[in-house]
Amino acid sequence: ETFVRIADACGVPERGEELRRSFWEGAERVLLATKKSGIVKTKEALPKLLFLEWVDPPFNGGHWIPDMVEKWSGCSTATSWVTNTCKSVQLSWQQIYDADPDLVVIACCGFDLKRNEKDALAARELLKPLRAFKQGRIYAADGNLYFARPGPALREGIAILSRCAYDGDKDVVKELEGLGWLPNVGEGWARVVYDQEAVDPSIADMEDLITEKNEHTFAKLHEQACAEGKDVYIDPKTGYSVFTEIAHKKRGKCCGSGCRHCPYNHINVKDKANKIQQPAFLYEGPEKSYDEQHLFASIPTIPPNSHIKVLFHSGGKDSFLTIRKLVKEKLQNEQDPFHLILLTTFDSSTRVIAHQEIPIETVLKQAQHLEIPLLAIPLSRCSGETYLSRIQSGLNAIQSRVPDISKLTLVFGDLHLDHIREWREKELG
Repeated sequence: ETFVRIADACGVPERGEELRRSFWEGAERVLLATKKSGIVKTKEALPKLLFLEWVDPPFNGGHWIPDMVEKWSGCSTATSWVTNTCKSVQLSWQQIYDADPDLVVIACCGFDLKRNEKDALAARELLKPLRAFKQGRIYAADGNLYFARPGPALREGIAILSRCAYDGDKDVVKELEGLGWLPNVGEGWARVVYDQEAVDPSIADMEDLITEKNEHTFAKLHEQACAEGKDVYIDPKTGYSVFTEIAHKKRGKCCGSGCRHCPYNHINVKDKANKIQQPAFLYEGPEKSYDEQHLFASIPTIPPNSHIKVLFHSGGKDSFLTIRKLVKEKLQNEQDPFHLILLTTFDSSTRVIAHQEIPIETVLKQAQHLEIPLLAIPLSRCSGETYLSRIQSGLNAIQSRVPDISKLTLVFGDLHLDHIREWREKELG
């Protein structure tokens, strides 16, 4: 209808009518083309498509994108739990893995094909667990031209979605390529080709996650930008402008977005498990005041001059055996009424904990059930920071919230692992 309204305002109503007619006729031809499929015979068998409007963090397609997918491209949307025609919604990678889409189309808002291909390649490790990745069904498209703007080119966007979804279905491909206006592969869209180098799919050890050291890691660039008094620097991996700690301090408060260099421990972030980039408390303990009903105090109720024990907690068996031992110590030794805090490190990209290979959200649920405060430390593979520096940042976050700690003890549950114990005593002692 806006085509007609604008044409009327410009004094050429007939051109608006013609544009509207060709748009809807084109969309109808795309939908009819998908019905030629010799593979998809039922509604339940429709290709399940995940449209990513942003990759890091992942956002699904909102506004008119769901209609393009479900009404006209011959597909179903992998994010069916999100209401159609709403704003784009931030997803967790675990939600994406659970959705298990047949294909993924990366068409980030404002980016052309070349840039979206680059971002898709950079997101390899995040996409790798998907069946769509293993089957070579990750696609990139010109998001700026064919999806982000509500204009006539959305017709071509619908055709691109169908072409990607029915790639390999020769009957549908023949019909789509016969339209005469489907953008060419390599110009408007492309299958993302990943190199064949073997990549270890296992999750790296915690201490190995952040070992990259060169002059172009974001930690080094951030340090240089702060030394020069700059508000932003350019991320070497994505090309995005990133606010420095200086810029955040000028704002004077946490904005709640989970910014990379937030100096306020992400105090205003709501979904901390999926958003934090700096050490922060995911759970501060029971809301009630500290009393005999709760064995360990919540962060706001820990009194000054307390003994704090910080348990490095991975969510596994050894960690729970250690908690059990600490509980016994608490009950049996009234001379040392220590307070306990769980500390967990996890991969900032996958939000998964090393060794246990479980999401950080699972450990959050554990802490909530146990009513023990939980501090989480994201580890980035390309930050250039050391493991020890990140641990120090986490301990600093604890000390910023708990006044005048009289004694700080680090506790580990590595049973029968003498070499790990020796390393911890040497490096953290």
